Amino acid sequence: MLMCGNDNFVGRGVSEYLKSKDVPIRTFRREEMISQSSLYRHHTMLFNIIDNGQSCADFVDFLNKNRFKVYDNNIVIITDSLVAKLCVELLYVEKAIVLTEKSPLRDFNQIASLSQGPGHSRTFRSQKKLTDREQQILSLLVGGYSAKEISELVNLNYKTIQTHKMKIVLKLGLTNTSDLNKLIVRFNHCLSFLP
Repeated sequence: MLMCGNDNFVGRGVSEYLKSKDVPIRTFRREEMISQSSLYRHHTMLFNIIDNGQSCADFVDFLNKNRFKVYDNNIVIITDSLVAKLCVELLYVEKAIVLTEKSPLRDFNQIASLSQGPGHSRTFRSQKKLTDREQQILSLLVGGYSAKEISELVNLNYKTIQTHKMKIVLKLGLTNTSDLNKLIVRFNHCLSFLP
């Protein structure tokens, strides 16, 4: 198993847990893991992005741009529980699992089983809840576009965009659009300075 980000409490805990399950772990920096992914085909790549000094949006964008380099690998991302839902919806990597610091131990146990070979399709069941159109609108919202600008970009009525936005709020388990906006800010900025 390849791991990036074992230098904080969560990363050390996951690393020690996997070692206790006799999972061999090699640690790399993120860029090194991506550049050498062809050498480590069919391996599990674990990225701990909690408190790494980079926004979740930047990491998701980086992984989406390099998704064809990691196509043969199982991807596990450990992120802050508050932004995990956005990470799931905006990540376009084929075989990816998003876990948080609050995920149950059985989910981390699945990671140990992934190290023994290619993952089963059930392991990578879709965690996505949004439709393609809702994902498109969410991506534009995360990119800083207003509902009015989005309606012009995708050639839809402003009220239709507002309806999609409310469906996004409901499907993500949020209360209102203000909560969505706070989540987007948290997703787009480093977590170290946010409460």
